[in-house]
Amino acid sequence: MAQEPYISLRKVEVSYNDYVAGLRGVSLNVEKGEFVFLCGQTGSGKSTIIRLLSSQIKPTKGEVILNNRPLSQVTPEEIPELRRQIGIVPQDFGLLPNKKVWENVGYAMRAIGRTKAEVRDQVPTILERVNILQRADAYPSELSGGEQQRVAIARALINNPPLLLADEPTGNLDPAHSDEIINILLELNAQGTTIVVATHDVNQVERAGKRVIMMNAGLIDEEIDAAGTRHEPEFVPEQVKTQEIPRNPLNVSNAEPLSQPVVLPTETASEPPHA
Repeated sequence: MAQEPYISLRKVEVSYNDYVAGLRGVSLNVEKGEFVFLCGQTGSGKSTIIRLLSSQIKPTKGEVILNNRPLSQVTPEEIPELRRQIGIVPQDFGLLPNKKVWENVGYAMRAIGRTKAEVRDQVPTILERVNILQRADAYPSELSGGEQQRVAIARALINNPPLLLADEPTGNLDPAHSDEIINILLELNAQGTTIVVATHDVNQVERAGKRVIMMNAGLIDEEIDAAGTRHEPEFVPEQVKTQEIPRNPLNVSNAEPLSQPVVLPTETASEPPHA
């Protein structure tokens, strides 16, 4: 019997109002242990998918399934526990400026109920995983952009999550630091973590050699597998089959930030993000 995909979007639509749609009928499967890039210009829908997977918003139509569980069945009381199984890496780092590197990670651990002993025991290991242990006593203002992003990734790893969602993780970084961050994500993926990255960083996408989902106007434009072979989307909504939608080249250049979702309540889609 075939194993169900780890992530499945089934004809998902997200409407923010009568005139603005985040997604217009997206079907997408991601297998456990995959590394997938979501690419496209601002407004293409890639960050909307990240928001759906982290239960920040609910679809207007269709279903989002994570690890065999429809997210429509998740109650508001269950959302904090669900998010503990997902690591979130926002573009804006979101570090506490008055706390050192180890304290930023430890504070996040304490917020979810870890003891001081667990913090002392686990923080060095987490920092070492992202090559930032040597800067454990530094404050965010003393770190480079790449180092701050490594701390943000470390914080996302506090529960050793099976799924890591990253929104424009290299959007604020120069090429050298971007290389470092993508290498860390590739290493985490090699250890078994499923990773979904929303990005416009064409150079990093091409260098990584992973599956790419090209988004355009709330739809999947095309898929590029790890071997570089291009595929048409498996599902195209009937209402858009006859519409002429300009195709976007891979070299889009607009970033779309996402705030850390762990403090946000579940909401139905009411106003558009930058996605």
